[in-house]
Amino acid sequence: MELELPIGALIAMGLVLTFGCLGWIWIFSATEKHRRKLRDGMAWLDWRPLPMGIVFFFFTTIALGMLLNLVGIYLLAHFSRADRFADLHPLGLLIVSTFSMHVLLTVVLLWVTRTQSISLHEVPACRGSHLLTKLPQGFAGYLLAFPLVILGGILTQALLPRFGFHLEPQDLVQDLGRFESLPQKMTLFFFAVFLVPFCEELVFRGYLFPWISQRTGFWGGLVLHSLLFAWVHMNAASFLPLFALSCVLGISYVYTKSLMTAFWMHAIFNAMTLVNFFLSQGAPPS
Repeated sequence: MELELPIGALIAMGLVLTFGCLGWIWIFSATEKHRRKLRDGMAWLDWRPLPMGIVFFFFTTIALGMLLNLVGIYLLAHFSRADRFADLHPLGLLIVSTFSMHVLLTVVLLWVTRTQSISLHEVPACRGSHLLTKLPQGFAGYLLAFPLVILGGILTQALLPRFGFHLEPQDLVQDLGRFESLPQKMTLFFFAVFLVPFCEELVFRGYLFPWISQRTGFWGGLVLHSLLFAWVHMNAASFLPLFALSCVLGISYVYTKSLMTAFWMHAIFNAMTLVNFFLSQGAPPS
């Protein structure tokens, strides 16, 4: 799917890319300061109490979620009287998949945490008072991630077709044009910008990243949990960009010691993706 963006959107993306590159230059110019803060975050990550059986509950819940997702799609097709899967509206599919996978996995991990008498504040590190105060840091993280995500996309386009991969956007991205009414777009925005990022950040950065890091070290945990994050999205075209995004999300999480930083960064990334798409719908063809 080719997106033709208006000149204003292209200028905005160019500015984001420029500020992101300048941000990396600034970081490397004050290396010792940032290394010290990152080392403090690594020690905090090692200290984090985590519930027993995270991996078991993670993969068991994913298997259960896949089954519930299939049941939900079948019921959706039955009640909407659709003859083919492609006839189902993507909004219904989004709701079914989000509650059968993201929400279910989040609820299970939070429930396991409570049953083992571990404070929810200590594990997710997402106290309510940090909800808005971490927004500027989330935006700064987005600026830093953007150049790496673009680089991942360029490498994907250059390398994967040579190995026989047929690159297609994720199914939801391909179906964004079918969200026509304002209520549909508002529901999409809520799910894609708030609910899904919160669930994914809590699961991947709040639980899996610390668990893997405590066994492999910080950098091993960063790489392995990012590979897992990119893999679960099941799309070759987005694998490298999502891997790069996850690495910056993980570093931002440890650097600020707050899940809210990663949440806002993820939310802004998804919001900008949606804005770029819907702006491109009104752009003239090239």
